[in-house]
This record gives sequence, structure tokens and C-alpha cells, in this order.
Amino acid sequence: MYQQIKSSLAFYFAGDDEDVFTHQTINHTILLASLVYTHCISTTTPFTQAFTPPSPLTSDIYETFITNILVVPLSKWAEIPGLFFFILLVATPASNGDYRGRFLRKQQACTGMSISLEDFLLGMAYLRSFWVVQLWIRRQGASVKVRNVGTKNVVMSA
Repeated sequence: MYQQIKSSLAFYFAGDDEDVFTHQTINHTILLASLVYTHCISTTTPFTQAFTPPSPLTSDIYETFITNILVVPLSKWAEIPGLFFFILLVATPASNGDYRGRFLRKQQACTGMSISLEDFLLGMAYLRSFWVVQLWIRRQGASVKVRNVGTKNVVMSA
């Protein structure tokens, strides 16, 4: 089993240095999106406030996250539209009104449309699922307070 995994990874990272860099950047971007997503859910922090203090997600993480999205060529993101859409759904709410934020919003709209043109119900399911999570966070955030005690966050009911 180990050899099979190793050979499949070798095939995945085979190619020139640019392909390896692109694949590693995509993997790192997925990791950052998952980190932001799980942080927002576990602390009931709205996605719009994911990188604002007192969040442990710093502006450096935000810059890395956005830069990773922009560094990968759109042709590579087009190969994995579902993952790209998830990444954009996580990144866009926290983006500013600058050129990068506008670019992310336009890419989110284009990616959502391309998924919906292929399978409309799937595109709607993506958006609805993400919206339900945001709604749950908003409702829970109003009734749950997170207090920092030492190095741990303690969830206290209101």
C-alpha cells in the first residue's frame, strides 16, 4: 500500500519545477481554506471577520491565502472547479474592496456559473450549503460567547 501511495504521489508531482510549485501551492491553499473554514465554525466567527483581531488567523495568513489563489494560473484552477469554488467561498467574504477582492468576487461568480452550467442543482447545492453554514454561525454567534482563558478558547452559553 505504501508503495502504491508513493508511486501515485511521484506521478502527481512529476513534471517540471513549475508544475510541482503549482501543485504544492494548490495543496497549501486548500489547507488554508480548510483552516479558516473550521476556525470560523468552531469559534462561530463570521467569515467576514475571520482575519480580524482577536482571531488567531493573522493578516500574514490572509496575505498568503490570497497570494496563493492569485499565483496559481486560472487554467489549473479550471481543472478543479469544485475545490476552487470552495476556496473562493471561504476567501471572498474576508476580502477587501481593493482590486484583489473585486477579482475574487468576479472569479467566484464565474466559477459558480460554470459549475451551474454543467450541473445546476450541484451549483445551487454548493451555494445553499455554504449559506446554511453562515446562517448557523450568525445564529450561534448571537447565543454563544467564546472567551479566551489562557491559551484555550472556552465556549460559554449565553
